[in-house]
Amino acid sequence: MNEVAREKITTGFSIHKSLFEYNPDAIFATQVDGTATQVNESALRMTGYSMAELDRLTFHELVAPEDQVRASEAFEKALRGESHQVEIAMVLRNGVQQDVHVTSIPNIEGGEVVGVLYVVRAIMARKQQEEQLRRNEALYQLINDHAQDVISYSTPDGMLRWISPAIHTLLGWEVEEMVGKYSSAIYHPEDWAAFLDHPPAGDVGIFDCRVQHKEGHYLWFETTVKLIRNDAGEIEKVLGIGRNITLRKQAEDNLRATRDRLESFIENHVDSIIILDPECRILRVNAAFEKMFGWSQAEVAKVLLFDLPLVPPEHEAELETIKDLMLAGEPVIGTEAVRMHRDGTPLDVLLSISPHRDEAGHIAGYSFTIRDITDRKRTEELLLQSEKLNIAGQLAAGVAHEIRNPLTALVGFVQLMQQGMSNPKYLEIMSAELKRIETIVSELLVLSKPQAMTYKPKKLADILQHVVTLIETQAIIHNVQVLPSFDPDELPALECDENQLKQVFINFLQNAIDAMPHGGDIHIEVERTALHEVLIHIRDQGIGIPPERIEKLGEPFYTTKEKGTGLGLMISKRIIDHHNGSMQIDSEVDVGTTISVRLPCFLQGGIV
Repeated sequence: MNEVAREKITTGFSIHKSLFEYNPDAIFATQVDGTATQVNESALRMTGYSMAELDRLTFHELVAPEDQVRASEAFEKALRGESHQVEIAMVLRNGVQQDVHVTSIPNIEGGEVVGVLYVVRAIMARKQQEEQLRRNEALYQLINDHAQDVISYSTPDGMLRWISPAIHTLLGWEVEEMVGKYSSAIYHPEDWAAFLDHPPAGDVGIFDCRVQHKEGHYLWFETTVKLIRNDAGEIEKVLGIGRNITLRKQAEDNLRATRDRLESFIENHVDSIIILDPECRILRVNAAFEKMFGWSQAEVAKVLLFDLPLVPPEHEAELETIKDLMLAGEPVIGTEAVRMHRDGTPLDVLLSISPHRDEAGHIAGYSFTIRDITDRKRTEELLLQSEKLNIAGQLAAGVAHEIRNPLTALVGFVQLMQQGMSNPKYLEIMSAELKRIETIVSELLVLSKPQAMTYKPKKLADILQHVVTLIETQAIIHNVQVLPSFDPDELPALECDENQLKQVFINFLQNAIDAMPHGGDIHIEVERTALHEVLIHIRDQGIGIPPERIEKLGEPFYTTKEKGTGLGLMISKRIIDHHNGSMQIDSEVDVGTTISVRLPCFLQGGIV
């Protein structure tokens, strides 16, 4: 053999060896009985076996049981000199089955088959891709058939090439009716014009538009448009996804209308309104607030409410109570308070606070409503003073009679003493009569004198006894007996304005006297309750009040008396309300009337 031939053989052998050893596919060389004579590195990596282990195995022992027949057919064909391809599962050393593509090639030497070469390629990736493609197609079909959104493909100029069945469900159009038409045909002209004026800046755009239903009306859709480009960057088709947002649009419109109504209500309300965030920073105030307090919206925006000088210094103690109620999420309804104008002018106000909560129940903010009742309070004070003077006038005649008696006695004793007739008992009687006059005059002056309301602990027994003393003469004149039925030592103290409560009881007793033109008895009874309260009953034997008239008692200028004004009972009820009390009237015609007043007892150290 010459050198050229030898070199060709050597070169051919080297190429054959390289193809065998470095082939990425696994290669198994077997004898006619199936035992392996040689395998490459790829085969070792694929199966996980070592060379020594594979020497003891036949290729068929690597094939999964269910594929043994097909593997044997490929082996037999190779022994007959035919190449064959088959897909089978191979069992790896770790027991996992691997899908593989096997090419069986006869190994021929000297014209005789001496073995079989198996070229094995893993096909898992391809199988997985095929399976994924199948799943994707199924999912796509599922979405296509059941999606609530309208999905479409159109040409760059807008002609529909494909559209999903949802077009019928949502808009009444059949798929066949729409394919081949331009999508602009069912868009509202104004919305389509707006889209053309402001097309998407990039390849994706979202816009709201009205789309025509087959029946003629329009529905709101949120449409997403995506431009699909080819490799050259040219627009190949347009993907459109339309979602029905009609209900959302209606909800937005309703919300907008509600917000506008609320805004109008707040801005035009006669009461001051303050809207706060959860930290009590002012978000907004209305025009009434600006007028009432002199601060503009711009000046108070984002300011902490309690940093704004709205509360006079002498009333700042109440702020802690208000803060505690707000932190607890408790509403405040119709509380009387004093606030201050920017220029320092005090204002009597009626204050209400409402917490706002979010869906989770957490405090999301607050609203304050402040009503200016300064004029009303002044009117009430005038009415109160007028009623005091009215009561004083009613008592004047009786007081005059009562004072005349001790004055007559005093004049007589003075004349006796001037005549030289002196007796120590005269001075004692004169002193008692003078004290009697002083008591009556003092009570009358206190009643008629205007005073600011001052709450102090006062004994209920003292208040009632003073009232009885003052009314007694008036009662005697009308043949009426006032009969207190209580032990003074057992009655509690009240935190009250003494003079105002006296006015209440005098008014009730005077009404009782007026209700008994032929005389009778007035009983004053007092009882303690388990709720640290006291009940005062004033019971007469008068003509009584029909049930239909009791409901109107307390209204201004409504009265059951010929010359009455109706203001007395109204003012009395208001005084009782200011003392955190209540009153009730029970009456029976020709039997009498009972007025029951319930008042809280004074608590000191938790003890009444």
